[in-house]
Amino acid sequence: MRNRYQKGILIAAWLAVAIALPGAAYAGDENRAHAAIGSAQARIDTGEKLGVSADAADPQARARAALAEAQRKMRDDNEDAAYHAAQRAIALADLAIATAELKNLTAERDRLAAR
Repeated sequence: MRNRYQKGILIAAWLAVAIALPGAAYAGDENRAHAAIGSAQARIDTGEKLGVSADAADPQARARAALAEAQRKMRDDNEDAAYHAAQRAIALADLAIATAELKNLTAERDRLAAR
């Protein structure tokens, strides 16, 4: 009787873990996607404050579009796709900032060379 009782507890514990794991994985994916979306938004906002839109309008616009896609995927409960779209937005926002910085440095170099 005791062995049967222990076996029942073991099976119940195993089922509880099996049921809880997908929820824990989901929470991790959701948190990861939210963090990536927040990071993408921050980088896009930083680019806007630095005036990237004038110097690197294309990558900045593509970053905004990727962020919008990430937010849409998040609303559709597709956290993995949202995470990847947010990562794309981060990369594009970084490209926009780097492009604008390159244009500024090139203009400064040309100005100094003209002296």
